[in-house]
Amino acid sequence: MRQTVTLFDASVFRFPETFTRSFVFFYQLMYKLVAQRARNLVTISDFSANEISDVTKIDGRRFTVAPCGSNHFSGLTAVKPKFEVPEFFVVCVGTLAARKNLVPVVSALVLADIPTIVVGVAGISSVFRSGQVGLVTDELLTVPGRLRDEEIAWLYDRALALVFPSLYEGFGLPIIEAQIRGCPVVCSNRPAMREVGRQSVEYFDPESPGDAVDLVLELQANAVHREEFIRVGKENAARFDWDQTASDILRVAQANRPVNSDRRARR
Repeated sequence: MRQTVTLFDASVFRFPETFTRSFVFFYQLMYKLVAQRARNLVTISDFSANEISDVTKIDGRRFTVAPCGSNHFSGLTAVKPKFEVPEFFVVCVGTLAARKNLVPVVSALVLADIPTIVVGVAGISSVFRSGQVGLVTDELLTVPGRLRDEEIAWLYDRALALVFPSLYEGFGLPIIEAQIRGCPVVCSNRPAMREVGRQSVEYFDPESPGDAVDLVLELQANAVHREEFIRVGKENAARFDWDQTASDILRVAQANRPVNSDRRARR
């Protein structure tokens, strides 16, 4: 096929239990067919290139890595959500899919008396498998569901931190969306997140929820420490620009060859 195709991650292979059977069947088949037949392959991180290469048996050197951008969040006019927001809080973003790992970490945050706002949560029934364990019910926990980007930006502008505990991501877009708004990030130490966050993020083992709590409390107790993570976070997020992403994809489409080497050097 004379096509340039973007494949985001290998979650349907690594966490099939998260999705409906029909969704898993379709996407696993599609990934393998597209990876074999498309002329140009694009993905969003080196980690995803390696993962998709592994599950499809396609040479990873065929992939152009064109990361996501952060600048769509930098220029947003923040809008206050239509619910009561505590003066001090952390924010989490994600669905209840098992790989997002929200339930144990949010439970630990609430147990430690840390007000927590969880954005998203709901999943599309035709995509995500039902019957997953829900979040705790507590007065310290606010679950508003899906919000507009302008409302999420408002929360990032005021949150003590974004807590992002995912077990598996192809990129981890909320990391740089939060950082570009000046919100420090406490994040899972899994490979894609380390690739995106580098040294600008406080990392924890996602299977040890108490470690996330300790890092949040450290940010709360040490204003200088938090300000440093705000500074390095903004610098990190600025590396990711949608214009550069579009340029890289256009170049590979026109040249019919991967452009990874140049992009990796810039990163």
